[in-house]
Amino acid sequence: MISALAPGTRVGSFVIESLVGTGNIARVYRAYEPSLHRRVALKVLAPALAADEDFVGRFRRDGTHAAQLQHPDIVSVYEVGRDGDAVFAAMRLVTGSTLRSMIARRGHLRPADALAILGRAAEALDHAHRRGFVHGDLRPSNVFLEQGGQVSLSDFGPSMAAATSVSAGGQSMATPVYTGPEQVAGGDVDVRSDLYSFAAVAFECLTGAPPFRAGDVVGSARSGAPRAVPSAAERNPELPVGVDGVFERGLASEPADRYATATGFVDDLGGALGLRPRTGPSVRPSPAPAPTPAPIPAPARPRRRRSLPVVLGVAVLAALIGGAAFFSFASTDGGSGAATLDINRTPLIYRAPLNGSEAGFVDTTGRPPGNRTVIAVPGALVLTVGRDGQAGRDLVVPPGVVDYIMAVDFAITPGSRVTLDLGLRWSTGGAVGDLLRVDTIEGNATFARFERGTAGSGPRTLAVGDAVKVPGLTTGQVQHLAIVVRGNTLELYRDGVRLVATADPKIPTAPTAPGIDALGNLGTGTVRILGVQLHSVPPR
Repeated sequence: MISALAPGTRVGSFVIESLVGTGNIARVYRAYEPSLHRRVALKVLAPALAADEDFVGRFRRDGTHAAQLQHPDIVSVYEVGRDGDAVFAAMRLVTGSTLRSMIARRGHLRPADALAILGRAAEALDHAHRRGFVHGDLRPSNVFLEQGGQVSLSDFGPSMAAATSVSAGGQSMATPVYTGPEQVAGGDVDVRSDLYSFAAVAFECLTGAPPFRAGDVVGSARSGAPRAVPSAAERNPELPVGVDGVFERGLASEPADRYATATGFVDDLGGALGLRPRTGPSVRPSPAPAPTPAPIPAPARPRRRRSLPVVLGVAVLAALIGGAAFFSFASTDGGSGAATLDINRTPLIYRAPLNGSEAGFVDTTGRPPGNRTVIAVPGALVLTVGRDGQAGRDLVVPPGVVDYIMAVDFAITPGSRVTLDLGLRWSTGGAVGDLLRVDTIEGNATFARFERGTAGSGPRTLAVGDAVKVPGLTTGQVQHLAIVVRGNTLELYRDGVRLVATADPKIPTAPTAPGIDALGNLGTGTVRILGVQLHSVPPR
């Protein structure tokens, strides 16, 4: 491969800043896109592959297709193109390390940590498979571990051109130690090939090495002889022997004998390890006191519910402990210690379809029509507000819901100066309500209560909890928040770690629809809602 592109080199609409890494088919650069004021990961094909028109055609076709795949734990593809001899794919720039580097540092992972990472990756992989996508080259270096416990799968689409290409010797160009026999031999690649690769990655997580060496993989593919799956328990004596049966199925030579889904594999692996599969390691949050509500002056011009800016000059709680993930949270039970619960295992009340329509949402509050747009695209509900605008929707939930867990994935476009309100419970007519207010300027979140007031007193918003910092709000990072609403108590979790808990004795107890609003009281901007679920609250 020729020398790396120098900083300042322009490729398409991107300006090279630095080299990030070099792989079998491409170099990856950190680059800047001036027109959109964002930094991206720019994958530039090796010259030999860029000269192969068949390969380039598949690369561009698969990359363009993958740009339609939207999931918080899958690295988005922004653009696939060509600039002279350079063929490239621009993707979301991921910060953090890879699973490959974590395994290299530790030798192998603790079962609980491995299961947390695999559980999150499995959900993303199954999401892609349900939508007709195949990765084709899944390996530890394609699994990114970001700040806050987020797990991101990269190279959907751009890797498929390599996965479905064969070398002069007839083998797939994908990484052989993680690929099934049918793929190594240059045969058809489908979701079952990904599931084999996923099991091979899991094997390495728990033992420190892939199940097979590259030479053995290629030799077996040429001879057509089935491969005996090695014992993970023998390689790592700390593992129970029950995991071997799970890997025998996950790494089966015949695709039809493998697991049907990645989450099914993780469930069985967790059972064999004696651990309940979940999306984050255990955390032990410290209890937070319930502060006395402090009145905050309302602005001179009143608006409808959830549209009043609030200046919350209260202390910041630094309660980020360890790494965890979405849909997993811990709670304390007296002084007996922490218990971890995956809310995916509690009954689902509501899930926003996010299928390109506004199904699952409704506007019941008469939000003002000006200075805002609400656009539904596949995988997201996009809320854009101008100065003093208000864009939002309420959730269409079953009647009678009072206590619940509200889990929300969202990302705020860098440069936005907006407030995001997650409405929780509201009295009839919206006269009183509790909400979580996310402030992009301060970079924090606060529980608050809105009171419309009477003729003698105007509306006001009261802080009913400490303000807590939310990292990554201004950088476009996908946020995973979960709010537990139970009785008069409110709890906020980010990536499975509890940030704050409080109580509001005046919280309405009537069942009402939660809502989501972006407010332009701080300026203008855009919020992308990437996932919304409501689950039942488990017993204490």
